[in-house]
Amino acid sequence: MKLRTRRPESGQRSCSSGSCWRWVCGLFRVIAVALAAIVGGAVPCSAGGLVIEAPSLMAKPGSSGSFDLLLVNTNLTGGASYDVSSDQFVLSLSGPLGITFTGVSIATDPVAAPYIFVSSGTTQPGGPPLSTDTFPKTRFTGADAEFALPGFRIVSPGDTFGLAHVSYAVSSSTPNGIDTITIAPSPTSLLTMVDGTPISFGITNGSIGSIAVGTVVPEPWALTQASTAVLIGLGLVWRRRRVRQRT
Repeated sequence: MKLRTRRPESGQRSCSSGSCWRWVCGLFRVIAVALAAIVGGAVPCSAGGLVIEAPSLMAKPGSSGSFDLLLVNTNLTGGASYDVSSDQFVLSLSGPLGITFTGVSIATDPVAAPYIFVSSGTTQPGGPPLSTDTFPKTRFTGADAEFALPGFRIVSPGDTFGLAHVSYAVSSSTPNGIDTITIAPSPTSLLTMVDGTPISFGITNGSIGSIAVGTVVPEPWALTQASTAVLIGLGLVWRRRRVRQRT
C-alpha cells in the first residue's frame, strides 16, 4: 500500500502541528505581556533586595494629590535584612502635563507604610526639613537619618516603609498624557548603614497620568475582558486554519 503526500496548493504554506502551536503560543505570550503592562502598569525587572518605589496615578486637570515614596524589602522570608541608618532621594517629574511637586513630609501612611525612621532628623531641635528645596518645582532632593538608638531601622523581608509623603498639583490647562516620576539612581539617591556603608537598592519609577474631563477611562476589569476576548478569538482562528489544512 502506497501513501500519497498531498502538496500544499499554490500560494499556501504548509505548517506542522508543532510549528503552528509554537507560533500561536508565542503570539499569545506577546499579547498577554502587552495587556498585562496596560492593566497593571510597568513590571519592574529586579532581583530580591531593597527597592525604592514610586506609584502610578491618574489625576484630572486642575486637581491635586499626594503619594508615598516607598522602600520595600522584596526578599522572601529567610532572606537578607538591611540596617538603614540614613537615606537621600531625588525625585523628578518629566512630561508634557505641567505637573509640579508642591511639598514633601514624613507623614506617610502609618499602617501601610510607616515612616522609615523612628526618630527623624526633621523632629530634632533645630533639625532641617526633609527637603530644603523651595516648592513648587519638578525636581527636589530629600534626606533624613535615624536619631533613635541603635541608629538604624531594620528592614526585614517583606517590610514596606515610607521614605516620604509627596504632594503634587496638576495644571488646569494640562492636556491628556503622562508625566514620569523618576527616582534618581545611586549615588545621587542613597541608602546607608550606620557606618556610612552604602546599601544597594533597585528602583521602580512611577507616573502621573492626566485624563481630561469627559474622557472615558477603561476600568481594569474591562481591559481584562478585552484581553480574554482577543485570546479566544486568536484561538478560534488557529483552529479553523488547522481544520482547513487537514481537508
